Parts: sequence; structure tokens; C-alpha cells
Amino acid sequence: MKKGEALQKCRRDRMMSQSQLAKAAGISLRTLQSFEQGQRDINQASAETVMRLADVLEYHPKEIMNGYEDDYEITPPGWEMTAEEIIEQGLYDQAVAFMDEEIRERLHNKLSPCTELEFLEAYMAEHRKKYRTEFILP
Repeated sequence: MKKGEALQKCRRDRMMSQSQLAKAAGISLRTLQSFEQGQRDINQASAETVMRLADVLEYHPKEIMNGYEDDYEITPPGWEMTAEEIIEQGLYDQAVAFMDEEIRERLHNKLSPCTELEFLEAYMAEHRKKYRTEFILP
């Protein structure tokens, strides 16, 4: 899959125009076009931009960044971590930044107060249910 094709396919699957997606995600139309045309690498975009696009399209960030073909290597080996490993390595705040906002807010309201580990484990379980894939830090 060429640069930008995954994002373009996800947008088309949602039957959105480039201008609709750009507006909904809060990015410029030119930025979106440059991602889709491969002039800018979406893998180098800010986490915030990728998450906004993913949230609007209702896809996992890795799907808009790299595609979702079964034979396409998406995640470098070793990046799939347990909740304990994320916390032990001091990556909790980074994990929160990449969480699906709807799931995060629902769990925050449901589980508060709880430990970071309890919250992260609950989030990872909900993420698996919604996206049918593991929560992986980019």
C-alpha cells in the first residue's frame, strides 16, 4: 500500500469528502490532501492529528496510518505491551493520549476512582471489543 492510500480508503469507506473530513478533524484541506497524495507522511504527523482523523473516521489510528491488509506489517515487534509494562515503562500518559476519547470518558465516569493499572486494563478490554484489535502504542 502506497503512502496515503490507507487514509484515503478509510475516508472513502465512510463516504466522506476530503473537505468534510478536514473540517470535522480540524485540519486544513491542504494537509489532508498532502497526506492522501503521499506528499506528507502521515506516520510523521502529530499524535493529535492522527487521533482526530481516526476518531472522525471511526478507525484505529494504525489503520489510517498503515492500512489493514493482513499481510502488511503494522506494528514493529515488541510494541504490543501489557498494561503493567506500559505503566512500568512510564508510558501511561502517552497511552492516554492515544486512547479513543469516547471509551476513555465512559470508563473514567464508570471507574473513578481507580488505579492507573485498573483503568488501563479496563480500557484495553473495551478497545478490543470496539476495534477487534489490541491497543498498541504507536
